[in-house]
Amino acid sequence: MGHKETTISPLVLLSIVDHYGRFNAPRVVGVLLGNTEGDKIFVTNSFAIPFEEFDKNYFFDTSYLKNMYDLFYKVNCKEKIVGWYHSGPKMYKNDLELSKAFSKYCDDPILAIVDVKMKTNDFPTQIYQLKHNKELVHTSVQISGDETEVVGVEHLLRDLKDGIGFNLSDNVEDVLGSLLTYSSSLEEIIRYIEKEQSSEKPNFEIMELLQDILNEIPKLTKSPDFSDIYSYELANTLVIMNDLQRNRSE
Repeated sequence: MGHKETTISPLVLLSIVDHYGRFNAPRVVGVLLGNTEGDKIFVTNSFAIPFEEFDKNYFFDTSYLKNMYDLFYKVNCKEKIVGWYHSGPKMYKNDLELSKAFSKYCDDPILAIVDVKMKTNDFPTQIYQLKHNKELVHTSVQISGDETEVVGVEHLLRDLKDGIGFNLSDNVEDVLGSLLTYSSSLEEIIRYIEKEQSSEKPNFEIMELLQDILNEIPKLTKSPDFSDIYSYELANTLVIMNDLQRNRSE
């Protein structure tokens, strides 16, 4: 039975825009998670997967896909794989074969094409569904979410139209601003403590609150052995590379 309509969360679209902004690639690919109710599909989450594309061939890491889905399943077992996405702006010749590959993980998978560089006021997402493992059929789609997600839609459309998305300089500025605020707060606390030391009637409630804050700071009982950490990460990397090579061979 075919689905008539797909509802996609704005946070999923924001995640796809962020995914594209972090990679220097013609297009990026990921997995769509959600659930079905009758003839409707609700896309509520997503995650990126390693993807490479050549002239006539493509590759995506099925081992990584399975491991990531297992992690998401532990958090929310109601979210199933419902399809996949790519960053557009149009349909590619490998999309049909990729959709057939995703039919191993769900019945009649959908394909969401998100135009992350949209420069018009058109709808940013197109949804297609694989019918009887033969062709991709265009279906209706709407963006829907709660009040907080509506704000996300407004930011998404602004970023898509301006073609900016997220970049490293924005993240660095956010971190710098947070550190400056943190430093200013510490200086204010030091000035208050120095003032209370000379006071005849100190405010014990505030002093107890400051003590509680200090007690929340994590403390290391002993210095970590970084050689052990390095050995563990090296072994873990070799295992992952071996799985990737075996996956490519298959």
